[in-house]
Amino acid sequence: MLGSLIMLAAVPAAAPAASAARADFTVFCAWSDSARTNPVEAYRFVPAPAQPPRPSARTHFAGYNNCTGSVSSGTATTGPVTVDASCAEPFPLESIETVTYTWNDGRSSVVDYVRVITTREVSGNLVRFRQKSVGLVTSGAGQGREVFRNTLFDPVIDCGAATTTMFGRTDHFTI
Repeated sequence: MLGSLIMLAAVPAAAPAASAARADFTVFCAWSDSARTNPVEAYRFVPAPAQPPRPSARTHFAGYNNCTGSVSSGTATTGPVTVDASCAEPFPLESIETVTYTWNDGRSSVVDYVRVITTREVSGNLVRFRQKSVGLVTSGAGQGREVFRNTLFDPVIDCGAATTTMFGRTDHFTI
């Protein structure tokens, strides 16, 4: 009977240690006009979006610098994924995405973005695309933590060309 009591006492003690490990991994990256390197993202389309929409292989790149917390930088490449893309609507209004981030300390985090919302931001003749993403680290560093990403992409250039890249600045990224 004493052995059973010890076993029961050991199980609850292990659970808080696992939660504490997840809480120890944090990342915050933010755009700074004064920083020499900033968090940026890009989508390469092959072929470029066109009018009317056409199938395009889209590859997503991310490079996060100027970060604080557990790491100072990280990168990711996702795709290619085939999407129907037009110059006016290169992104679906709502989507999902899985991204594997590799951090400067050698660790990685797999993030399932369960909600990626794209809106258009118009200023005069300039139309940019804002992506706000919410996800969860499903494996690796920070497993179980929520992730938030907010990126503003420039408009499509070279509409209808063989290839084009849309660049964006990440206002903030948080694990």
